[in-house]
Amino acid sequence: MATGNNDITSTHPTDWKYVSEGGATIVFSYVGPSDSSRAKNTAFQGMVLRLRKVPSVPLGVRFDSDSSSFSEDEDDEEDDEDEPDDPSIAFQKQCMARLVPNAHLPQLESIIVRSPPGRSYTSDAIIEEKLDGQDALQDTHDHDEHHHRHHHHKHLTDGSAWLRALAATHDELRPQTRRALGGIDFKRRKGVLATDLVGGHGMSVEIKPKWSFLPNPAHLSAEFKPIKTKTCRFCMHTHMRTQEATSKESVQTEDVEEQKPSSGRHAAPPAVGYCPLDLFSPRSDRVRYAVHALYDAWIASEGKANNLKVFVRGKGVKVSGRKLIFHNPPSELEEDQIRTAFADSLLPLLTQTPVLQLLNRLQRTLDMLDVEGLVKVWEKWCRSSGHVGENELGAGCEEPTLEEWGSFIDSYLHELGLDEQSGKGPAESVNGKAKHAELPDVQTEEEMRFYLLAYLLSATFKDCSIIVRVPLLGSDMSEMEDANLDSRMITLIDLDPKSMTRLKKWEALDREIVSTYGQLREEERTACIDDWN
Repeated sequence: MATGNNDITSTHPTDWKYVSEGGATIVFSYVGPSDSSRAKNTAFQGMVLRLRKVPSVPLGVRFDSDSSSFSEDEDDEEDDEDEPDDPSIAFQKQCMARLVPNAHLPQLESIIVRSPPGRSYTSDAIIEEKLDGQDALQDTHDHDEHHHRHHHHKHLTDGSAWLRALAATHDELRPQTRRALGGIDFKRRKGVLATDLVGGHGMSVEIKPKWSFLPNPAHLSAEFKPIKTKTCRFCMHTHMRTQEATSKESVQTEDVEEQKPSSGRHAAPPAVGYCPLDLFSPRSDRVRYAVHALYDAWIASEGKANNLKVFVRGKGVKVSGRKLIFHNPPSELEEDQIRTAFADSLLPLLTQTPVLQLLNRLQRTLDMLDVEGLVKVWEKWCRSSGHVGENELGAGCEEPTLEEWGSFIDSYLHELGLDEQSGKGPAESVNGKAKHAELPDVQTEEEMRFYLLAYLLSATFKDCSIIVRVPLLGSDMSEMEDANLDSRMITLIDLDPKSMTRLKKWEALDREIVSTYGQLREEERTACIDDWN
């Protein structure tokens, strides 16, 4: 028996399965009841729920009545009935859908996550209580019990009971590094319901590709130009992270209790050996090499590297269970055979659909100045406009509204001569570097904000992920013919706008990464090949 009730709080927290999380959001997929005592809700089958976390990560979009930040006062009982939909929904519909073909975007919709007054959740049941004011609180004189019951009663009336029960049910499954930094925002009224891209009966692979290009050399400093034009940003960052990890291991003390939780900056180990420029190459042999490198880093890190995640039938695959990617896991199989079969399954969608080259074009055409060039434009504009004392990149700038983002995309598409939802790759933008050989002469705040928004949007595409869905290896469906490729099986996710507040941090991080890498002798530096330069 099944029901189609779209009240998500009528589902039990155990009907949902923890999938994954990032710095800003946490994701659960609907699996339904584990027994026949409750009906499966068809409204949520094949769907995932994405919830915002606290502490919140600033988003690069501003609403006219901005409800994107919430009071941290636990006793603030005001419920914001006018809370807008999650910014990711509006941003995708009004902005991303103009830059990325719909076939490669997830379907998103808003969902109320506040439970009605009196509804609570035990380990195996949903209880509806009739609330009679504070009468229940007057039967005890014990302060601790009174405090506990007061907060229990408050959660029954403030609508957070379902979110709290969901968090308590799944908290132990979350990585310790993430748990130390925060969790679900219980004050949100709305979450995001999206198509489950890792569920079903096959294999889903999440790849975080990162930066796809070597920067425009025109505006690089004399100190950093020979470094940045030879080695890509990701490979330099991997070197620095590896050094930091080695340094931390060497100074660890045996007194675990005195160690502080990780800041989360580099919680996941780096994907050593992987270069994004291989993945974004038009040559299939280089793409295969990149997939092999991602797989090897996944194995070496015991599945903790952040650039590759593998799911089978909706469940995350551990390195020890990697044979589950086969329809009928063979008893004897060499590691190299598994890796080859894994790459074989992904290559058709990676090389014969426009997603990678579209992502490549968006990244490089939105970041034509490099952060060094952007800083030069900003500092020059600050001097000419009288922004004395505000030389930090982006200082004093408000987040863009959706309308401003829309106007920016109008200008961007016009400048490149592209239609909306164009899947064209970097070959269509080869004249971009020549156009930006000279530093832009910015006269107005609007012109300055154009370049700031361009860099922010480039950062979104540098930090997004790709989900590739394929049949289990060795199944009747696993042999993909070119004519039978379904381009909808490769999707871009995590396309939230970045915040203006991040700009100064990115500038500082860029200096740190390149300065650290520059300490290597020239012959020790990796030569990354950008096929589109």
